[in-house]
Parts: sequence; structure tokens; C-alpha cells
Amino acid sequence: IWWIPAFNKLIELISPAGLLPRQIANAHTVFNVFLAMVMLPFTGLIADLINRFMPERKEVSATVENIEATYLDYNILSTPSLGLNLAKEEALRVGRFVLDMVYMILRAFTDKDEKIISHLEKREKQVDYLMAEINKYLLKITRRNINDQIVNEAFQIMSAVKEFEHIADLITKVMTMRAKTWMTQDLEFSDAGKN
Repeated sequence: IWWIPAFNKLIELISPAGLLPRQIANAHTVFNVFLAMVMLPFTGLIADLINRFMPERKEVSATVENIEATYLDYNILSTPSLGLNLAKEEALRVGRFVLDMVYMILRAFTDKDEKIISHLEKREKQVDYLMAEINKYLLKITRRNINDQIVNEAFQIMSAVKEFEHIADLITKVMTMRAKTWMTQDLEFSDAGKN
């Protein structure tokens, strides 16, 4: 508090006489600049203290069965059209996974192999994970200052991936239950039915 009279004199020197609002504004400015200059050398130390007392939460690895997004590159987000193309590639990859699931569920019926069912359940988790990653990536693209065409394309990709995920859900939730029931019965497809 010993510094208040000296601070008052400084503000009167730099402010026009008789303009109280200007003096208040100058006092705030000078105080904040002085405080910033005093604290600037200690920012590294303060940051270390904050990190020690409030460490950054590590995000739990969301990878499922060693799967990761292959094409999504966050370093390319500054070029939305390229990012969109990478998201399309990842969406096509999800589509191929779902197509494989369709063929696998058919084999579950014809081969009566329970290993296929567990593989389908793992694959469905992978599809869910990739859908979430693609959506997160596309949302980052749409939050940039981009044109409506890119936004529309991003939402079309999200919609397509959501449809793939619905198909994967149907396979694992409906078709696998029916395949399990089929496996317990003493029924077989004819050779023509298998082909």
C-alpha cells in the first residue's frame, strides 16, 4: 500500500487533468502492464507449478483391438479439402470393414463356426471406434472458416459412416443371434444354397 501515492502521481502525470474516466483507464492499463512485466520472467515456473498440481489428464487410449484411423491426419486440417479427402478414404475403409462383416455373417450360417461370431463382434467395435474418429475429425474441419460445399460434404460423409455403423449393428445384434440359433440346430444349407 506504500506504493499507492507514487502510483497516483504517475497516473496524474500521464493523464489529462480533470478527466477522471481517463485516469481510471490509465491506472488499469499501467497496473496491468507493470504486473505483466513483473510476472513474465516467472511464467515458466508458474506453468511448471500448475502442471505439477493439476496435471493434464491423459486421454484413455480409445483404440479397439489395435485399430487406428489410417488416413486421418490432423496436421492437414488447415487445408479442409485435403482433410475431407482423407476422411472419405477412412469412410471407404469403414465400408470395406462392413462389407467383410456381411460376408462373414453368411459364412457363420454356412460354416457354423462360432469363431466368426466373436470376430464379427470385434469388428463391430472397430467400426464404432472409426465412426467416432471420423466424426471428430470432420467436426474439426467444419469448425474452420470454410465454404458451405465443404460443410455439406463433411455431413454427407458423416451420414454415410453412420449408415455403415447401422449395418454393422444389425449384423452383430440381429444376424449373429440368428446365426447362433442356426448353429444349435441340425440344419444345413444345400450346396446350391451355400453358393
